[in-house]
Amino acid sequence: MFQYMHIVEAWGTGIPRVITSCKQYGLQEPVFEEFGDGIKATVYRLQAAKASDKRQKQATSGKDF
Repeated sequence: MFQYMHIVEAWGTGIPRVITSCKQYGLQEPVFEEFGDGIKATVYRLQAAKASDKRQKQATSGKDF
């Protein structure tokens, strides 16, 4: 019904398309969490991805930048 109404493209394609789009734009892979009867999707901005990479490098090297 939703596909007929053009609300969704096809069942089961949304999450893989979000992941693919994030990779294409050089963003960190999104995090999907299940909460009871719903889900939470965290999609990171480019700035957040760069800051996260910097924090990871600091943590693994033990040095401050």
